Amino acid sequence: MVKASTWEAAGYSSAEATVIARDFGRNYYKLVNLLQKMTYQKDLHLKVILITKGYVKAEFGLQSYYVPDTPVTPEEPKDSEAPVTPEEPETPEVPEPPEQSDLKKLEIQVTYTTGQQIQLQYQVNSNGTIKVQY
Repeated sequence: MVKASTWEAAGYSSAEATVIARDFGRNYYKLVNLLQKMTYQKDLHLKVILITKGYVKAEFGLQSYYVPDTPVTPEEPKDSEAPVTPEEPETPEVPEPPEQSDLKKLEIQVTYTTGQQIQLQYQVNSNGTIKVQY
């Protein structure tokens, strides 16, 4: 599963498969644990989320949903209904460059009813360095 060809065979594009295989290798021990959990519960399935905004990466997790013991037969459409055509799957978005912000300074102060206070300061200096205090 650390080879892109495995993910290409599962239907991912070459670029997507490369990212997924790379991140599968980076999270190898986490994924072994997830796969082991899948062997003990039949309603758990591996979920791959491909994040294409900013830094392109793949996240992995388990998804659980009801799996009936007997297959469900869909109802026959009524004569007056036209057959429904399946929707085409969405094509993955092309990664966009990160958005630029003109935010130079931000100060936040939160006072809880218990009297506890939290302050956050964010400042972009003229030389481009960023100063953040909590």
